[in-house]
Amino acid sequence: MKLKLIALACCSAAMAAGCSYTPAGQAQGSFEYTNVQQRPELQAADGLNKPVSTNRYEIPPVPASEPIGTEVDINAPVVVWPLADGSRVEETEQLPRIYFDELEGMTNISDYVWNSALQGLQACNIGVAATQDKQVISTDWLTTQYQIGENETPLQVQRRFNLIMETAPHGRTASLLVEVAERQDKGPTIGEVLASKQDRDAAAGLLNQVVSEIAIMQYQGVGSLTEDGTLAIDTGFDDEGSPAMVLGASFNFSWTLMASVVEELGFEIDDLNQSTGRYYLDYDKDKSGASSLAFWRSSKEGKLDIANGSYELKVTGDRRRTTLTFFTNGEAFSAAELNRIFAPVAAEIKRQSEL
Repeated sequence: MKLKLIALACCSAAMAAGCSYTPAGQAQGSFEYTNVQQRPELQAADGLNKPVSTNRYEIPPVPASEPIGTEVDINAPVVVWPLADGSRVEETEQLPRIYFDELEGMTNISDYVWNSALQGLQACNIGVAATQDKQVISTDWLTTQYQIGENETPLQVQRRFNLIMETAPHGRTASLLVEVAERQDKGPTIGEVLASKQDRDAAAGLLNQVVSEIAIMQYQGVGSLTEDGTLAIDTGFDDEGSPAMVLGASFNFSWTLMASVVEELGFEIDDLNQSTGRYYLDYDKDKSGASSLAFWRSSKEGKLDIANGSYELKVTGDRRRTTLTFFTNGEAFSAAELNRIFAPVAAEIKRQSEL
């Protein structure tokens, strides 16, 4: 009987050893390096000169608090991807941070990064709790689910993030850093090293989401946004010096968009030529706002303060900026004439760009 009990105990011990659980991402091995002691300095023998010392192969010191042995997480961290035009990451950067350099056609890199970040969060359905003077964007609480340990015990983590923007003194580069502002756990207690790794990965993941949305907007041709996330529109001049509306979007995006805009405003397109950027239009006040898409507006809204007749719209631009110049009788609108129609045209452009 004793022999049976001993055999059973040995089998149980072997099974327990064979089934021991090592968490995913935890380093394994003998970890003999953790016990290595510093060797004494080389001593020269009698009658010999000591060689000149060099620090060429000296191992730099590390903080005593750095994880070693089984505390080392061998999972690769989430990498920040510079997917948007003008974005880049520094090779030595340890934090989830990305840099944006000013591109041709940009007038203010800080406004571009700030407004794009807000729009990116909105596109990801991430709420904004607060903003601070184009420096910090604080998000609402976001929830992430984890499975911890051999039994895959559920852990729910709620976080609030800060997106911190900094602009270089020369004004041509802006950076975006994501940090975890607050964290609340519901589930098993985990170590500080794992929690810190989770937070860093979550921050990098959020930054990648925002940058991806910025890249999508750039691909669609939207190059400049306002703080409410709509297309930036202003007055200015075209390439020939005529008063024009200026859009923060590419030519291709603006050209396609304006076909719907002019019809919604009451114009009828007689002819068009994309290669020359021309729409040839007829305007009729009685048709203004009559589109089925504008059923919610009164019959008087959206009408332009111009006479019925033939008009021409010139669309010129590049990948980031487009100008709209209106003509009547072969003459470009004056600044006063353009200002009279700016509000309704801009409103319709913003509405159409959101559809």
